[in-house]
Amino acid sequence: MLTQDQTLTQKCTKYFIIFCFVHILFWTVVPYVTLGALPFDTAESIAWGNQWMLGYNKHPPLAAWVTTIAFNLGGDFGVYLLAQLAIIICFIAIWRLSLRYFSAPLALLSVVLLEGNLSFTLVSPNFNPTAIMVPLWALMFLTFYHALKSQK
Repeated sequence: MLTQDQTLTQKCTKYFIIFCFVHILFWTVVPYVTLGALPFDTAESIAWGNQWMLGYNKHPPLAAWVTTIAFNLGGDFGVYLLAQLAIIICFIAIWRLSLRYFSAPLALLSVVLLEGNLSFTLVSPNFNPTAIMVPLWALMFLTFYHALKSQK
């Protein structure tokens, strides 16, 4: 039998998943439909990524490679989807870390409040080297927390 706390955590997890799907749907479809072209930094990353070099004069190659793969698989829509997947990975890492410190409703609130930050909404369709750092930093903090707790 589930306790009241477990039931509340399950409800909040369900709301978190719904929130992530709504975010990804809205911030992928709306820019795809309304913007006439990809943002400049994103188009630049695609151009660099087509060369498959181990480094570029401005940035490390990971963002360019990932952007080019997304563009080759799905065109502009694929790049917008990639940008939102990066944000969702960040949301998941923050959700998991927040659950270690707060109750499930507060953990959900900590993620939902990020929707008020421009980096997670209006600027998020612009996938560039800065945007790829968002999920990487969030995952790094989550991994660091687990390393401290497990002492491994």
